Amino acid sequence: MLCAGIFAIFLFLVFRNVGLFPVVFGDEYLYSMSSRHVHLAASQVSAYIYLVVFRCTNFSGDGFLECARLLNTFFFLSAGPFIYLTARQVASKRLAVFVTLCALVGPTNSYTAYFMPEATYFLAFWCLTWFILAHRDTNSSYYGSIIGVLVAIMAMIKVNVLFLLPGIILFLIYSAFCSSLSAPLKRSAVTVVWLLVAFVATRLAVGYLLAGHAGLDILGAKYGGLASSELTLREAARLAGQMFFVLRNHVIALALLFGVPLISLVDIRPQEAVPSQAGNNLFMLRAYTIVILASLLLVTAYYTAAVGAQGELTNRVHMRYYTFALPLLFMLAAGDLAANSRKLNSYVAWLAAVLVAGSAIISYRYLPTFCVLTFVDCPELAGFTDNKTIFALLGSLGVLAVLLFALRKDMGLRLFVFVFMPLSLLCSAYSVNGELRRRMVPDEYDRAGRSAHDFLGRQDRARVEIVGSNAAGLYKALFHIDDAAAGFLSLADGAPLDPDKIPSDKEWVLVVGNHRIPPEARVEFANSEYSLLRISSVAPAVVPPQTMNFSRPSGDMLVKRSGGGLSPRIASAHASSLRPFERQDLDAREAEPANLRALHRLSLADEWERQRDQSEEWLAGPL
Repeated sequence: MLCAGIFAIFLFLVFRNVGLFPVVFGDEYLYSMSSRHVHLAASQVSAYIYLVVFRCTNFSGDGFLECARLLNTFFFLSAGPFIYLTARQVASKRLAVFVTLCALVGPTNSYTAYFMPEATYFLAFWCLTWFILAHRDTNSSYYGSIIGVLVAIMAMIKVNVLFLLPGIILFLIYSAFCSSLSAPLKRSAVTVVWLLVAFVATRLAVGYLLAGHAGLDILGAKYGGLASSELTLREAARLAGQMFFVLRNHVIALALLFGVPLISLVDIRPQEAVPSQAGNNLFMLRAYTIVILASLLLVTAYYTAAVGAQGELTNRVHMRYYTFALPLLFMLAAGDLAANSRKLNSYVAWLAAVLVAGSAIISYRYLPTFCVLTFVDCPELAGFTDNKTIFALLGSLGVLAVLLFALRKDMGLRLFVFVFMPLSLLCSAYSVNGELRRRMVPDEYDRAGRSAHDFLGRQDRARVEIVGSNAAGLYKALFHIDDAAAGFLSLADGAPLDPDKIPSDKEWVLVVGNHRIPPEARVEFANSEYSLLRISSVAPAVVPPQTMNFSRPSGDMLVKRSGGGLSPRIASAHASSLRPFERQDLDAREAEPANLRALHRLSLADEWERQRDQSEEWLAGPL
């Protein structure tokens, strides 16, 4: 039944994702360029394993995005067996299958539509979770080593896993002391030491193998700058206040979506004096859920508050930083139901129920008013709150399940697991799928980028500057241009185009929107939405000094290279297979936007060496 369900979801996701235009503009552009066009050593992100795997999408040519979506769907659904095996430790077979299918059919599967590592990270996390919970009593060195290797692999998919390390280590120590095995202190110490050694060794070795010295930077350029920024006392106080605000938003959202399992988390005591295997597994699952969610919430709050200082909104609810772990709450509720465990202490139960129910009631007014909810940042929450009527009905059902859980635990669990949870997931998924399908229709930036891509050759795409007034739209057009060297210039709506602002290495300008075109520019094509211009300010290609010796006359000649490069005639003949790289490109690219600058860090020496090697191979062949 599980295999049939996963196959049905696979077919649904494939047909849903086909034909969609890019959705998450900046992130999809970054990961597409980094995996397909940029050397790993120059990548802005240190997700080297992800980048290497998704570099194979180049085999699909212009269909690379559909190929990436197929890979995402495969990796996402491959997590199903690991979710099932984890749920099977605390629930029956049928209940574990039900929990697994709920986790896969929910709005989290929207991440399969994006050229981003979320789906791959989802698989890696559940592989790690299953191993941690299922092998607690194995040899300490083996247990710690495998966990360290898995965490290192995850760090080269998304660096965010580093923030899970403290929670994982805390759980391993707690698990050792709760185990019936002897010498818990020694066991926990050996496990943690082997974990850290295996993590550092694997991460540095694989990183160096794939990206050279740049691979030794664990955080990468994108997150390294944020982590290394210095905080003054005043900035730290402001950051703490912002973190409290962000945490409040997330707690209210979780109370609305997962009220019953949140109350269950407060009962961390063993269920029986001599617990059964299932009861002990449920106890450890509860402890694991607490440390993982606590770590993720704190990191999410810190990151949201930190980027808020750089101009982003702090009221965005970034649930995508922990949405991969939310099935833990599904299986926790299912495990409680399967265990048919004793009632909670009435005072604890009612206090928790009042707090959770109160937060859920407040969310009806608070979340839509004070928070920015998008189906990319928080698909579960955005879909849940999209329709006010459904929001009110499902919210009331969730509050009823919470109050019933405090009064009659088994009835509250049944209402949550079999009614509220599937209904909320299906309604949220329906809303998010509708939002995704709207991306079947291209906008002006999509049409402009595709038209320019089809009109220009491969070399010319590197010399394109896109001009417009919509930042997200500019990234869309860049995604379609599909060249890491292409740049963009953001102007105010209706502002004229100033040719002096176009970098000197750019020959083509794609203008989207209402911007006055300079008279000296030559219009290649234009319509009411966009125009493609050719400007004459681009500098001629620089050909290094060279000498050539000819051992026989032209026509059937043998060419020997005795100097530093190729003759102008040979270089011109081979121009179609060599990408021009001018010395002034480095200076010009320093003037590009900071978020693109890291994509262009290939050095002149490396590029010239690559072209020289290609030239030698060409010369060695028949002329």
